[in-house]
Amino acid sequence: MRTKLMKHGSIGYIFPDQDNFPNIDEVIKMMDDIDVLASYPFLNGTSPAEGDVGKLLELLISKGVKCFTVIPERNWNIEDETRKKVLVDKFHNFMKECRRLNLYVTPGTEMNKRGQKIVDDFSRPELAPFMEDFIRGAEYVYEHSHNIKD
Repeated sequence: MRTKLMKHGSIGYIFPDQDNFPNIDEVIKMMDDIDVLASYPFLNGTSPAEGDVGKLLELLISKGVKCFTVIPERNWNIEDETRKKVLVDKFHNFMKECRRLNLYVTPGTEMNKRGQKIVDDFSRPELAPFMEDFIRGAEYVYEHSHNIKD
C-alpha cells in the first residue's frame, strides 16, 4: 500500500519543495517543543549527502539532532560481495564517527519492507563490534522517554 500510494511516482507522492515541507530547523524546533528526540536515520553512506559522514554529523549536531538510527540489516546482509564490502565499510565508518563525536546510535529494523528480520542478529561480525554503542543508544532513548514531563 505504501509503495502504491506514498512512494515516488505514486498518486500520493508530493515532490518536496520549500512550499510543502518545513526546513530542518523548523522540524527540530517542533520536535524540541514536544520533547521528541530529533534523530537522523543513516541510510548507507552512498548518497552525496552521506558521502562525508563526519561533516554531515557535525552539521546535524549543530542543528540539534540528538541521536542517530541505523537499520543494520540493510548495511551488511547483501548478496553481492563487492557491494556488501562497500556498505559494511561505510557503516563501520559511520559508527566510528559517532564514537568519535560521542553520539547515541539506536539500531532497528525496517518493518515496512517485506523480508526484513524482526530482530537483528547482533552477534554478526559486522555488528558485534558496536553492541555497546547500541546499548548506550537504547539507554539514552529509554532515559529520555522515562523523563518526559507530562
